[in-house]
Amino acid sequence: MKMLLVRKFRVLILMVFLVACTMHIMIDLLPRLERRGPEGRPGCSCPPPAAAPPRAAAPRWPSKHTLRILQDFSAEPASNLSSQSREAAERAAERAAGGGGAAERAAGRARRLIGPGAPRPPPPAGNAAPLAALFQHPLYRAALPPLADGDLLFNVNSDIRFNPRAAEQPEWQNEDHHEEFLPTGETSIDSYPNWLKFHIGINRYELYSRHNPAIEALLQDLVSQKITSVAMKSGGTQLKLIMTFQNYGQALFKPMKQTREQETPPDFFYFSDYERHNAEIAAFHLDRILDFRRVPPVAGRLVNMTREIRDVTRDKKLWRTFFISPANNICFYGECSYYCSTEHALCGKPDQIEGSLAAFLPDLSLAKRKTWRNPWRRSYHKRKKAEWEVDPDYCEEVKQTPPYDSGTRILDIMDMTVFDFLMGNMDRHHYETFEKFGNETFIIHLDNGRGFGKYSHDELSILVPLNQCCSFPWSPWPGLSEGPGTSGVSALQGELCVCGGSGQPCRVSLRSLCCCHTCPCSVPVSHVSLPRWTWPYECCTSSTWCFSRIRKSTYLRLQLLAKEEYKLSLLMKESLLKDKIAPILYQPHLEAMDRRLRIVLKAVSDCIEKDGYDNVVENDFNTDVNTVTTER
Repeated sequence: MKMLLVRKFRVLILMVFLVACTMHIMIDLLPRLERRGPEGRPGCSCPPPAAAPPRAAAPRWPSKHTLRILQDFSAEPASNLSSQSREAAERAAERAAGGGGAAERAAGRARRLIGPGAPRPPPPAGNAAPLAALFQHPLYRAALPPLADGDLLFNVNSDIRFNPRAAEQPEWQNEDHHEEFLPTGETSIDSYPNWLKFHIGINRYELYSRHNPAIEALLQDLVSQKITSVAMKSGGTQLKLIMTFQNYGQALFKPMKQTREQETPPDFFYFSDYERHNAEIAAFHLDRILDFRRVPPVAGRLVNMTREIRDVTRDKKLWRTFFISPANNICFYGECSYYCSTEHALCGKPDQIEGSLAAFLPDLSLAKRKTWRNPWRRSYHKRKKAEWEVDPDYCEEVKQTPPYDSGTRILDIMDMTVFDFLMGNMDRHHYETFEKFGNETFIIHLDNGRGFGKYSHDELSILVPLNQCCSFPWSPWPGLSEGPGTSGVSALQGELCVCGGSGQPCRVSLRSLCCCHTCPCSVPVSHVSLPRWTWPYECCTSSTWCFSRIRKSTYLRLQLLAKEEYKLSLLMKESLLKDKIAPILYQPHLEAMDRRLRIVLKAVSDCIEKDGYDNVVENDFNTDVNTVTTER
């Protein structure tokens, strides 16, 4: 009897094991089975649709991402544009196809937003191509210093042809029965994919040059390249996907979570706000218009959630979060810290989702990057305040701390401050630089998804770095003592300081109070005996923490963008129309940028009036602005 029970138990265990194996196999095969439609054709398993007129014959609303009602931050039902206006546009298209008059069709076209692939309207006749005119301005034609080998991120051997299969398994290289050859006369570097051309174009001063044709081609690749694999990005608070393309390039995908016109509620903390895909796109265009060129290329794309995410992902954690909503839309939510749940799922209509694709920077194994804590980082706490929020002299401490005590890093921080204020981005906790270039390089403006959240409010706390550094607290350099005839630091406006020990003199000025140690003295200065006089700029003209708060090139460009013929909002609108999912920004956001630009210029103007132009504006031009040579 006992042996019989043991045998039955073993049979039961075996049956459970077989059932589990069968279920596991079915789960793995399910995506492949769903990809095969009727008659063995790949694609949707639903019946084929009836014959439809050509796409150009009847205007229709582009496939948009539908927000669930729980994601709608607006109190007005009519504001959920993505979930309602497609049906309205389709009804308008049906009326037009049914014989509506030409006037009605024209009115419908005027009311419709521009869809992907649709022809862009020409700029107004009275203000033709202001963006092209801006890039022809002398301020946008300044050349970089000559690039040495150490100024390039990669030293490329142009005789080597790009062959991505060289890194693959040998058995994979013989899958195709034909060999690709380059056209006659094509140089090896021309065979590189556009993402690689972008990588090898990075140097000490910029991520990409102003007129690099590979950037426009890369933007097109982000929209058109076939997606071969998808995985969730680890880290971060919200869902982001890493997408790999057929040409071996990669991009970071941020899906749409808010409609264009929705604002962040006033009761939301900055660290719990949604990351907006359109903010990433707009940040790239704004960065280029400001001539910083520190944001990697970003483009908008409509992605098929079934074919281009679910069916190509090997990430089982991501795959298991897909489901069909009660409205028969494909949804998923992934895994992350915030907003990754069924209640905050990302849903298509039925399976199209809108998002931004940001080109990857070079792999860290090839080009290491250093992460820096932003000195004006917020506390990311509901009650605590950061040090800079309670200490008005905080900038003085920053300017005495490496790497902000020398070089151009503090000026880069001011550029980033202006950039963030124009977007309303409060989420700048860290920044990165390329390790190869040390401290003498630019700041990379990454992760801009929390910009453009509010158009009705200007967050003045973002400008605190610029305002705090304007109020320079006068104090002598450590090691200086007052000599005869002086009365405090205000008297240290003279021409001679004596180095302790050697007695060797060196010229000093108010500017050199922070850098007299660079004069030809063997030991720090120990005594100063100076008459009062008007001091020249003779010592330490490259030092930036003494007075300068903003680059001259940045200040002049901001003044230019405030002019009517180069109005920032008009330039942004024209630039953003090139994107496939335009319009990118709601009109009030564009108007808010003009308003914030005036606030920045007023802050700099007040600082100049207080301390003088030469003390506030750092001249980064080698010669006159009308010439085209500058230092970055």
